[in-house]
Amino acid sequence: MKKWMAALIVLLLLLPAAALAEGRMHPAYDEASGKWGYIDHSGAWALPPRFDAADVFRGDYAAAMLSDGDEDEERYHWGVIDREGNWVVEPRYMVDGGYDGWYYGGLENGTYFIWDETLAEENGKMGFFDVRSGFFSGVIYDGEVDFRNGERLVPVYLNGRACYVDRTNGQVEITLPEETDFGWPMDDAEFSNGYALVFLENGEGKEKAYLLNEAGELISPPGVVFYDVDVGLHAAVTADGLSSAQDEATKLLGYYDLNRGTWRIPPVYETIMDFSQSGYACVELPGRVGSMIIDTQGNVLAEGLRGGYPFYGEYAHAMLDGNRLINARGETAAVIPEGFRPEVQWDDELRHEYDYYASEDGLLAVSGGEQGEGVMRLNGEWVLPPMEGQYLYAGEETFSREGWRFFSEGLQAISRHFENGTRIVKLRDGGTREETAYRRKIAYINKDGEFITDFLYDSGGAFLDGLAYVERDGRSGYINENG
Repeated sequence: MKKWMAALIVLLLLLPAAALAEGRMHPAYDEASGKWGYIDHSGAWALPPRFDAADVFRGDYAAAMLSDGDEDEERYHWGVIDREGNWVVEPRYMVDGGYDGWYYGGLENGTYFIWDETLAEENGKMGFFDVRSGFFSGVIYDGEVDFRNGERLVPVYLNGRACYVDRTNGQVEITLPEETDFGWPMDDAEFSNGYALVFLENGEGKEKAYLLNEAGELISPPGVVFYDVDVGLHAAVTADGLSSAQDEATKLLGYYDLNRGTWRIPPVYETIMDFSQSGYACVELPGRVGSMIIDTQGNVLAEGLRGGYPFYGEYAHAMLDGNRLINARGETAAVIPEGFRPEVQWDDELRHEYDYYASEDGLLAVSGGEQGEGVMRLNGEWVLPPMEGQYLYAGEETFSREGWRFFSEGLQAISRHFENGTRIVKLRDGGTREETAYRRKIAYINKDGEFITDFLYDSGGAFLDGLAYVERDGRSGYINENG
């Protein structure tokens, strides 16, 4: 009986993985018909080719396009399909889901911007489609909408009023006073960790910044400033409600606890930095040489640093203090070779954060400008030594789970420049000169620096669900993790 139950449990655990493998669908081009469709993980057609363009599936939905007209006046009609190929948003719009593998709100939890070209020209109307719930708002909002970080409440202008709608059903949940606007760009108006930054006219032609909570309350404690462009202060709220802020009287900076309505870290600093997602920040006291590292309770973890260094994830780059990565205690985590710097990436999952190209198992991307890029371990060992013309490749088709990721699914695209004959260059004086021509080719390595492919491809995407999209000599296809 126990053996039978154990076997049943194992079978049940395996079912989701099997279902996932069967449900994988990847956009693919059919040369015979000149159309796009979707293949499954084995390469068989899951949706026959009938589209003129097709995007990667985001959850259960994907953007697809039909076109008409001749080559000179070809018109594009984008919509959204489900996994059966049915149109859930008819192909009559323009659809924007992001770029270079970066998706608004995340691949499976985000949104598409949608607008009608005719309406946009006349009225500036836009809308959105939520890939998590399958809700389409219709093209009803005034001008720009912004919901890049995947929060439930998104800022829009509706009938001339600034408001927030629930992106899963379009319900208006917060309508702001008529004299309120979101500022420009609208990034600050997006909710993050329960708060957004909005601007309100004070009656004297000037705007004051307020924090807005999800209950629709405008927050502006007496003497507390959340936004000051002169000192580079933009309120950044942590997960536990701690916001960078300024004392209006002294102009000094600290961190205000929005949940308790008081300063948690007093405003005694001349310069501060936003807390990283790991909870560390560099601060500097007035009239004092060197900076300190503090945590979100105000505890000093290290001091005497030669510069104020932003923390990205667990590390900061102490470029003036030995060109090294340091941890929150100021200890050396990695020594960066002379002439190189650690590469920083946008954190696609958290949206408002940065991180180093550092994988969980200690691989770090470094760049040396004309010396090229390489991959090293935190202990200084080269996994992929740098060389001129070599770069980590993040190209046009860099699909992955949250956008482009360093060593997505354990594999990384690398580009190198190779000589490709000569070319004639025209000079300003009317003369010409002959110079060496180069071409870029892409290969893939694993975390040990071993190449799983040669430099065969003209472009190459990040790995997603075991496959990477590649192009070679004008043709496209997918490779698996074995190349």
